[in-house]
Amino acid sequence: MVLFLLHNTLGAWWAGKVLAANPGLAALATDEAALRAACKVGDIDWGYLRFVRGNGEDGAEGTWRPAAGAFEGWEKAAKDLTLLDPCMGSGHFLVFALPILVALRMAEESLSQSAAVDAVLQNNLFGLEIDPRCTQIAAFNLAFAAWRKVGHRPLPRLNLACSGLAIGVTKAEWLKLAERQ
Repeated sequence: MVLFLLHNTLGAWWAGKVLAANPGLAALATDEAALRAACKVGDIDWGYLRFVRGNGEDGAEGTWRPAAGAFEGWEKAAKDLTLLDPCMGSGHFLVFALPILVALRMAEESLSQSAAVDAVLQNNLFGLEIDPRCTQIAAFNLAFAAWRKVGHRPLPRLNLACSGLAIGVTKAEWLKLAERQ
């Protein structure tokens, strides 16, 4: 489920960029598999990314587009995307988003894998949790995913936080938390 959601958000955004850069692909691709292959970036296969074909002016089949849309209102570069998991639990979304964002940043910025991992951890991935233990587990899971890509070494500070506040607390308590820096 996590991959389906990431493929049909981050992947759809990427596919929208690929199709905009190559309108012939959007018009001439024979099926979704061909589109997924054309949108491949690094080692990311968009297995769950879905496309639909619109109707042309004469009623014939029109051009392909990501079924979820291309997220035209999003930032134009991967380095400017922010993924926030507001209930990160053990960090599944962050762990699965890491290699996708690393591949996108490597492709767009010609970064090495190591530099892309650091850049994604510093600038793209954020998590919030109310349970301190879950926050610790998420930090380990995200660090482990990064180490699997680049080997064990010091990583940049992870943008993960434990609010320590339950959902039902008052607005005043949230504001008080925001004052602490």
